[in-house]
Amino acid sequence: MIDTYSHLQTKILSFLPLFISGLLSLIPFVVLWLLCNSIFQTITAKNKDISKTYALSFIASTINYIIIAIAILTMIGTWGLDVRALLAGLGLTGFAVGFALKDVLANSLAGIMIIFYRPLAINSKVAVMGVEGRVVNIDLRYTTIESDQLKHLIPNSKLLSEKITIMKGLDQNRESEESITTSSDENYVSAQNSNDSNDSDD
Repeated sequence: MIDTYSHLQTKILSFLPLFISGLLSLIPFVVLWLLCNSIFQTITAKNKDISKTYALSFIASTINYIIIAIAILTMIGTWGLDVRALLAGLGLTGFAVGFALKDVLANSLAGIMIIFYRPLAINSKVAVMGVEGRVVNIDLRYTTIESDQLKHLIPNSKLLSEKITIMKGLDQNRESEESITTSSDENYVSAQNSNDSNDSDD
């Protein structure tokens, strides 16, 4: 019993320097994690676009998970454990998860591209995939188009692969036509009033 306890104590004492080294190896990753969060929080605070805020949060979360995964692998490697089997297992798991969620990932990446490159914007009138209406929302998975009191959820990946017709200037033309009509009516009314006043003077 005493020999077993002594052997265990020796193992713990011999592993203690490696354990401390592994914890110390996490310090750069913690600093990097805090720095990335601070940068994203600063950018998000200055940004007033909700769609961009969602996209930035998604990017920040992805980067945080990558930093945490690399930090854990580094710590395990510092402890002297073989991480190759773990990497192989993570690779197979990542492949399976990525294949199962390929549509979700494709829509999310397409949503980020749409939000930042702005091929269309909120309140734009568009026609895509047989749907014509006004864009009312853009998130990481879907773009919502509203027409005739109906809301159509178009996957973002489709927006990058399908033809999109953006009808620009329709509202401005309609407003200009209304203003021209209104001004013409006002001129007609003023001219008619002027004629009436002249007739009364005669």
